[in-house]
Amino acid sequence: MPVLLALGRWGSRIEPPADAPAELGVDALAFARTTFDPAAAGDLRVACHLRVGDDEFTVDVADGRVRVARGAPEQADVTLTTDAPTPQGLVFARASLPAAEKAGTVTVDGRRAVAARLPRCFPRSAPVGTGYL
Repeated sequence: MPVLLALGRWGSRIEPPADAPAELGVDALAFARTTFDPAAAGDLRVACHLRVGDDEFTVDVADGRVRVARGAPEQADVTLTTDAPTPQGLVFARASLPAAEKAGTVTVDGRRAVAARLPRCFPRSAPVGTGYL
């Protein structure tokens, strides 16, 4: 698994070619943890239930670490129900959570302040180039 995480970190810094698909697949969301920044998370502690279509994930942040796993948590501080493009926009394009809610692409149930803070824990690294190998 360390090799996959290293590849995920590398891939998050590559600008895709213009003809690449515009959105990440649901499974790619699990690799968002490769961009997790403990300094940005600070003292954040959250158990997030992320529903993306028919898929469910648990995103746990605590003690400067993140864990992403398939399935719902036993108990969640916040539940986000969304489509696949919205989390990508929140993390990489820095779209605002209130704007996504207003557009109807995400619903938040639980600790709203935590939900707003969570995407900032996954900053996109500065691009290193364009295209693929």
